[in-house]
Amino acid sequence: MSRYDDIIALDRPASQHKQMSRSERAAQFLPFAALSGYEALVNDTVRQKQKRPELSEEEIEQINRKLRLLSLKGGNEKQVSVRYVLESLTGGEVSILSREGSVTRVDAERGILVLGGESAIFFGDILSIEDRQ
Repeated sequence: MSRYDDIIALDRPASQHKQMSRSERAAQFLPFAALSGYEALVNDTVRQKQKRPELSEEEIEQINRKLRLLSLKGGNEKQVSVRYVLESLTGGEVSILSREGSVTRVDAERGILVLGGESAIFFGDILSIEDRQ
């Protein structure tokens, strides 16, 4: 006689829980995102990074000349269109944006151009400045 001879012939006990389907049981073992935002950060890092456009010496001189003219005239009410580079905070993605508005201030000490009293653009990020009248 073995240890389990007294219970081996008994029926299996009935569970108090309803029986789950195969797909419901499998869902218990699906992966989950333990760190929210981690996958997006990894994908952003892996993504092919667009390089910042390089300006020629003539283009840089032309931008500097326009900035000097705007600062001498005070820039107020001068309507311009500015193309500039914006880098993501993670340093991976480069976007080229365009903004139109009146020049509020040209701050040579800080190296920023302020449009419409709200948009501050660093001199080093400017790709082009065009007059709009």
